[in-house]
Amino acid sequence: MSQESWYALFQNNRQKYLRAFVGLCAIFVLSSLCAAELTVSPSTVNFGAVPVGSSVSQSVTLTNARGATVKISQLVASGAGFSVSGLATPVELSAHHSVSFTVVFAPQASGGVSGTVQIQSNAIDAKLHMNLSGTGQGQAKVTTPPTLFGLNLNPEVISGKVPWPTFSFGAIRLWNSGTTWADLEPTNGVYNWGQLDSWLDRGQSAGVTSFVYTFGKGTPSWISSNPNDTVCNKDGNPMTTGQCDPPKDVNSGDQSFKAFVTALVQHAAGKISAYECINEPDVPEQWTGTMAQTLTMCTDMYQIVKANDPAALVTTPAPVAYTGQSVGSWMTSYLQSGGGKYADIVAFHGYQGLKLAQNPETINTIVQAVVTAVNNNSSGSKPIWDTEMSWDGNTNLPDQDLQAAFVASVYLLQWSQGVSRFYWFQYGAYNIGTLWTSTGGDNEAATAYGVVYGWLVGSSLTQPCSANGNVWTCGFQKSNGAQALAVWDSSQTCKNGSCTSSSYTTGSAYNQYVDLTGNVHAITPGSTIQIGAKPILLEN
Repeated sequence: MSQESWYALFQNNRQKYLRAFVGLCAIFVLSSLCAAELTVSPSTVNFGAVPVGSSVSQSVTLTNARGATVKISQLVASGAGFSVSGLATPVELSAHHSVSFTVVFAPQASGGVSGTVQIQSNAIDAKLHMNLSGTGQGQAKVTTPPTLFGLNLNPEVISGKVPWPTFSFGAIRLWNSGTTWADLEPTNGVYNWGQLDSWLDRGQSAGVTSFVYTFGKGTPSWISSNPNDTVCNKDGNPMTTGQCDPPKDVNSGDQSFKAFVTALVQHAAGKISAYECINEPDVPEQWTGTMAQTLTMCTDMYQIVKANDPAALVTTPAPVAYTGQSVGSWMTSYLQSGGGKYADIVAFHGYQGLKLAQNPETINTIVQAVVTAVNNNSSGSKPIWDTEMSWDGNTNLPDQDLQAAFVASVYLLQWSQGVSRFYWFQYGAYNIGTLWTSTGGDNEAATAYGVVYGWLVGSSLTQPCSANGNVWTCGFQKSNGAQALAVWDSSQTCKNGSCTSSSYTTGSAYNQYVDLTGNVHAITPGSTIQIGAKPILLEN
């Protein structure tokens, strides 16, 4: 057809063609408006420096911003050490709804790594991706010191009503020990160091010389900003009224607190090795100070400690999860406020109440939240301490076999994740985390504490604790060079002295195992044995 003929045809049908063109445009616009648009937040994650053999995680949210239902067909992680979990695909996401998954960085070698997560779907951007980066931080083999095993001790230990522990431990935290600010300075400028010195002397005589002093609830009535505050005595002790409130001069120079810290550090220089600021700042009955007030006091404390005892360490405040707060969120806020500049150690409390008592493996979630907060909000890595935790009230976990299992597993799990100290709460207590009997002997949990101390002190981690189904394993090399593997089955339980078990096939390298009473059992290498909730240690 000639050009003239095409032109004539167009002229004769111009209106029809124009209507068709407008219709096509309308279809294109409507389809664009109705199409699913998938967004990812955050779109970039820098995991920072992560020790080789450990891991950190980051929660990621996918949102269908508009339009039709989107089908997410696959999440694909690339880059050495990066992986995704927590979202089974394919999954459909309706308009304006969100779903989350987790990105994990577990470096296996030193050096910087980059990667991506491809999010494949039928959205407009069918291959949406997020960028990942991190650095594997190689470390020389690190052996575990005795100070991993810390205790909070009840005042009745120092009074002699409760015997000194017979099992080994390496550090003492002076909290709920009769040594608060109110105990040591009951009157302005008048100090009573007797109880504190008794603890320091008793520990020295027992060979335990690592002490951490904790500030927090214990503000003397003469300087409390709210001396009649009954929120503070929800623990049933009327003597603590007003003690969970900051000093009344905290916003006008903080002189009273600075004077007490100066007197304390000068008195105990060379004896107290660390100072913790502040106990459970996110629990109102423990502390009512604002973030700004807390930061002021901790900054003042840090500067005074470093000026008077440069070798002493200072921790962050220690938030807690058992009342539903997010430890990671609180620590993120504190570090973003500048608190990381005034701390050598990051502290937290691993309590989760009944949830943790029934499933001690959930301690991993709390530790990871703290690790992520530190990695994302600190210019450098810092050691992490769990300065207070147990199964909490004994009514949460009354079975003695399960108590022994709890002690062993939470020490193994936290050690595996890089927690360098864990202070049990509380030896000598009658109703919380009890590690003794009223007749004066160790209970099963105390025995387990001492046995695991023997497993880990002087050992180095070779395989972080991980689960294959419900079976957990943690690999390490003992101080004598022997390879060892801690093993337990978290799905098993105990009741009235009887424990369930499952079958486990040992590796060919192991010819014996040690149970939580310290008894050694010979086995045939590569044989099948029974394991339960209580960890055992396979050895060669």
